[in-house]
Order: sequence, then C-alpha cells, then structure tokens
Amino acid sequence: MVDLGHKSAFDLLLKEAWNPEQAAMGNSSLPTPFGYRILTTLDLYLNSIFLLLKYEYFVKCRSK
Repeated sequence: MVDLGHKSAFDLLLKEAWNPEQAAMGNSSLPTPFGYRILTTLDLYLNSIFLLLKYEYFVKCRSK
C-alpha cells in the first residue's frame, strides 16, 4: 500500500537536507527552522498517504 516512489523521494529530501551542523543542533532544546521544515515535510507526506488510502478505500467500497 505504500508507494515506494514517495518513500525514495522523501529519503532523498532528508539526505539532502541533513548535515552535521544540524545534527549537532538537534541536541538543543530550542526549535530550529530545520525541525519545522522536517515536521512540515512529514505532515505533507503523511497527509498525501492518508488521502491516497482514503481514495483507494472509497474506490474499493464503490466497486462492491
């Protein structure tokens, strides 16, 4: 049910966005712009998966 194209795109985004300086800042208790960016990306990604699953469920229910 998971589209591997989306997973590879997200993995590529994460790989390009991550660097050692931001990893060191991860120990800080203050939120960082990078943290907000990752959370926003995850939110968009998970919402797209949810909408896709919802659509597939709707199509499956209508075909019965």
